[in-house]
Amino acid sequence: MSQAIIIGLTGGIGCGKSAVGKALEALGLARLDTDQVAREVVAAGTPGLAEIVSRFGPTILSSDGTLDRAAMGRMVFSEPEKKSSLEQILHPLIRSRVSDFVECCRAEHQHAVVEVPLLYEKQRQDVFDTIWVVSTTPELQLARLRSRNGWSHEEVKARISSQMPLAEKVARADTVIENTGTLEDLQERVREAWSQSLR
Repeated sequence: MSQAIIIGLTGGIGCGKSAVGKALEALGLARLDTDQVAREVVAAGTPGLAEIVSRFGPTILSSDGTLDRAAMGRMVFSEPEKKSSLEQILHPLIRSRVSDFVECCRAEHQHAVVEVPLLYEKQRQDVFDTIWVVSTTPELQLARLRSRNGWSHEEVKARISSQMPLAEKVARADTVIENTGTLEDLQERVREAWSQSLR
C-alpha cells in the first residue's frame, strides 16, 4: 500500500486556503482545518474556554456562554502580550489535535491536507511531507478580506502585517497555488498540482 502524503497548506490571510483544502478533499484527501479546530477547542464547556475566561475575564463571553470571537480578536490584536497569552492556551491544544490526525492518516495510508495559517510563523514545517502555499495579489487579498469579514482598510492591513510576508511563504513552498482567477481555475490548478505530487 502506498505511503500517505500529508500536505501542510498555508498562505496569507484571504488568499483562499479553504478553497484549496476543499478542492483537495474533493479529490479524496482527508482534510483538517486548524481554524475550525481552534473554534472546537474553545467551544462552550471545554477546558480551553475555561482557561481563556480565567486568563482574560468573563467579558470575552457572549450572552450564551460561548467565546465572543470578535471581542477576543479586537483585544488581542491591539495588545501583543494578550495575543501571546491566548496563543499559549490555543496552540498546544491545536498541535495535539493535528498530531493525532496526522498519526491516524499515516496509520491508515490516507493522503491528507492540514490547513495551517501560521505554519511558517510557528515552525510547523517538519510535521508535513510537503508544503503548499496559496498565493494571490495584494489587491485581491484586500478585497476578499473586506468583503468576507466587513473589516475596515486599517483592520485588514493590521491582520495582513501580523503574518509573515506572503512572498516569503511563496519562496519557501514546495508547491505554490495561484488563486487569482475563478473557482474553476483554482480547482484545475489543484488537480494538476496533486497529480504531480503522486508521480
